[in-house]
Amino acid sequence: AVEPADGVHGGRFAVVREGSRSLVTVGVTGEGAAPSSQLWEGRGVAAPSIDRYGWVWSASGSRIVVVDDAGATVTVSVPWLTGRTVLAVRVAHDGARIAIVSQDASSGRAALHVDIAGIVRDDLGAPTQVTTPIPVGAPLTEASEVVWVDASSIAVLGRSAASAAVVVHLVPLADLTATQPSADRISAVAAGWGVRSLVILSADGALFSRSGTGASWQPVTSGISAVAYPG
Repeated sequence: AVEPADGVHGGRFAVVREGSRSLVTVGVTGEGAAPSSQLWEGRGVAAPSIDRYGWVWSASGSRIVVVDDAGATVTVSVPWLTGRTVLAVRVAHDGARIAIVSQDASSGRAALHVDIAGIVRDDLGAPTQVTTPIPVGAPLTEASEVVWVDASSIAVLGRSAASAAVVVHLVPLADLTATQPSADRISAVAAGWGVRSLVILSADGALFSRSGTGASWQPVTSGISAVAYPG
């Protein structure tokens, strides 16, 4: 997914995941736009999330990766992720919380976790630590993306015992998970602010938004390769 946001030094930039091994900046038109360049490289890199301070968040294995727009990394302590593989990360609009989807293999079977945690920063806004997590939502059997819908809910793309197909699960932080309408071959989800802003992308590049009643998805356009809102 493409994640546009204000840069650390005030410029405009966007970041994409190239394959599963690197994060790459994408030049954005306008005065002062920087050329594209590789930002960070690793194994099993998660899709990026850019916080309101301009830090780019991702993950590789059990490690949370945080870099600035020049590729300089900061060390963020997340000891509770030891033994897990991080599948998706997304920083909240306020920059104070993060949603993390991870998986472990305890007791011989994979367990999927969807957690919300706080972000500790220094006086300059650089992240230093992710706090003890709070598990949220109903158990999922598969998950690939997470987005913040508003200040008190997230959406997770995946499967659950209630849905054999990949669907969007709306997860209020203090309420029950609600499965959203199904659609063929959903590959990505994005949200601006509020449930009405949710959009999905199919594997063949068709973009859908919520219908007027919210009971289905309505086509918007086709030929789309990625979809994202800032954040």
